[in-house]
Amino acid sequence: MLIDYLPLIAFAGTYYATDIYIATGVLMAALVIVVAGYWLIKRELHKMHAATAALALVFGTLTLVIHDPVFIKVKPTVLYALFAVVLIASGFIGDKPLMQRALESQIKLPARAWQRLNLIWAAFFAFCGALNLYVAYSFSEATWVNFKLFGMLGLTLVFVLIQGVYLARHMEESTTETGQ
Repeated sequence: MLIDYLPLIAFAGTYYATDIYIATGVLMAALVIVVAGYWLIKRELHKMHAATAALALVFGTLTLVIHDPVFIKVKPTVLYALFAVVLIASGFIGDKPLMQRALESQIKLPARAWQRLNLIWAAFFAFCGALNLYVAYSFSEATWVNFKLFGMLGLTLVFVLIQGVYLARHMEESTTETGQ
């Protein structure tokens, strides 16, 4: 999980030392390094890293070429929307929702709990995307950077803790149902 936040930390650190344009270039480079590093270590493409890097390269390039930070500010919302759509679509494509495919080797849950978990994550990503737009357009650039680094990290941690309570409740039901 730390690797997922390193490009964001590099972006924020560079922003505090310079400006959003240099920070955008650092973010783009850091994401390419994460994708390449994962490929070199695992010999596979991490889809979330690749999607994040692709969007950062597109929106970062627009930010740098047009010299308008709105593009890099909107990138997280596009990414969150993409994640939400993929999660929702996974409930209709294939035999299992995406969250179940990703986590069922570590967690045993009833089918209905997997469906809810998938929708809960989709709703969380949609909320994060909307919140990002609100902060990007309602507050200063510096406030948005702080929100992106600290606010979204804190919000995600709280969400994961709440999710843990939800999972624990359903894991007990799953264990009881299977007689373990």
